[in-house]
Amino acid sequence: MALGRKNWLFAGVPKGADASAMLFTLVETAKANEIEPQAYLKFLFERFPVAQTTEELSGTQE
Repeated sequence: MALGRKNWLFAGVPKGADASAMLFTLVETAKANEIEPQAYLKFLFERFPVAQTTEELSGTQE
């Protein structure tokens, strides 16, 4: 996190900083829940665009 603070100064624009913060939050959430971050992001990016319900996002409905 300390290294990130210096890098975040150069995000370019506020929306870029927001996008970075959201991505880092997803990665850290995966780590905190002992989920492999790359697999978690792949799961989210595949399901979010086509999901119509929260059940579809959770993976309980195939």
